[in-house]
Amino acid sequence: MESRLIQVENEGIIGFDSFMANDNVESYWEMEEDKQKKEKHKAQTKNSAALRSHCEAERRRRERINGHLAHLRTFLPSSHNVKMDKATLLAEAIAHLKLLKKEATEATKGLLIPTDADEITVEPYNNNILNNCIAFKASICCVYKPELMSEIRHTLKGLKLTITNAEICTLQGRMKNTLILTTCSHEDIIGVEMIQKALYSAMDKISAAEEYFPTIMYANKRRRVSFFESSTSSSS
Repeated sequence: MESRLIQVENEGIIGFDSFMANDNVESYWEMEEDKQKKEKHKAQTKNSAALRSHCEAERRRRERINGHLAHLRTFLPSSHNVKMDKATLLAEAIAHLKLLKKEATEATKGLLIPTDADEITVEPYNNNILNNCIAFKASICCVYKPELMSEIRHTLKGLKLTITNAEICTLQGRMKNTLILTTCSHEDIIGVEMIQKALYSAMDKISAAEEYFPTIMYANKRRRVSFFESSTSSSS
C-alpha cells in the first residue's frame, strides 16, 4: 500500500511538472509572436515614413523643374500663347541658343574679342612686307596669363621672328592676341606649323608652371608685359 501511494504521488508530481513546462512553452511562443508583430509594425511605420519623405522630395523636385521650365518659356519668342510639352520646349530653347550664338558670332566678326575656346592659329600674311621678309599672322586665344606673353616673346625670339604689330584684348579673365610676325633671315626655313607648334609649347609650359608653382605664378600676376620688348632687344 505504501509503495502504491508513493507511485501515485510521484506520478502526480511528474504530471504537474509537465503541465508547468507546457504552460511556459506557450507563454514563450506568445511573447515571441508579440515581439515579431511589434517589429513588423515598426518596420512598416518606418517604411511608410520613408515613402512619404521620398514622395514629398519628388513633389518639390517636380515643382522646381516646372518653375524653371516656365521661366525658360518667357525667353523663347515662339512659345508665347503656344502649348508645348517639356521635350518640345527644350528643343526650342536649344534652337534659340544656337541662333543667338550665330548672331553674336556674325556681329563680332572683325572684332578682337576672346572666345571660350583655347586656340592658336597661324597663317601667312602679306601686306607690303619689304626687303624680302616673310610675314605671318598669329592669333592666340586663352585664359589671361601675363607670364604667357613673356614666354611667347622669348619663343618668337628663338625663331628669329620680330613682332611688328600686336593687338591685345582681355575680357572676363580671357585674352586674345593678334600678332604680325616677320623674319628676314633666310638661314632657317620657318613655316606655319613650326610657329604654331612653338606657341602651343609655350602655352603648355606656362600651364605646367602654374600647376607646380602656383604661389610664384600668383605673385607675378599683376606684372605688365609688353610684346615689343622683344623687338627692342633684338634690334640692339
